[in-house]
Amino acid sequence: MTDTEIEMCKHIGRQRVFYNDANGIANTTVSAQGRTAMHELGVIGEYAFSKTFNVAIDLSLEPRPYDCIFNDRRCDIKTTDKRSGKLVCSTFDKDDVDIYVLCVVGPFHVELVGWCYSTDIRCKENITDLGYGEVYALSQSQLRKFKQDLNDERLQTTAQVPNATAANAVR
Repeated sequence: MTDTEIEMCKHIGRQRVFYNDANGIANTTVSAQGRTAMHELGVIGEYAFSKTFNVAIDLSLEPRPYDCIFNDRRCDIKTTDKRSGKLVCSTFDKDDVDIYVLCVVGPFHVELVGWCYSTDIRCKENITDLGYGEVYALSQSQLRKFKQDLNDERLQTTAQVPNATAANAVR
């Protein structure tokens, strides 16, 4: 990602926080990090996925049930800056997501770590408490790698989006 793309993502993340606050939308962030940093990271992950797989990105500010449509599947992109971070989603009913994707933002790149079907993660045995209430969580080793078939030959390579400079690393 270019410096400009990263700054654009951060700006949209900040605007999403502003929109949510202005409209009384509850904070559902599960992290010790501030909401702004989490929204910035989230947009960077969404953008990296969209850029890697040439999928239209939804840059709207309003909350939406999923981040993009990929291969006729509704995808929710989850992003962390923790190298060993887990794919985490809320325990609230969310039947409008087919696939979850985990991205890890590092100082010089965004790694698309893996993915899972909603039915893979949203199981009783995956409920855990990471210190902020109960969530569903999968470790990176439990995720499907992008080399595994999603009925799309574009997933046959390991996905990374390089070229972010250290000055633009989130946090």
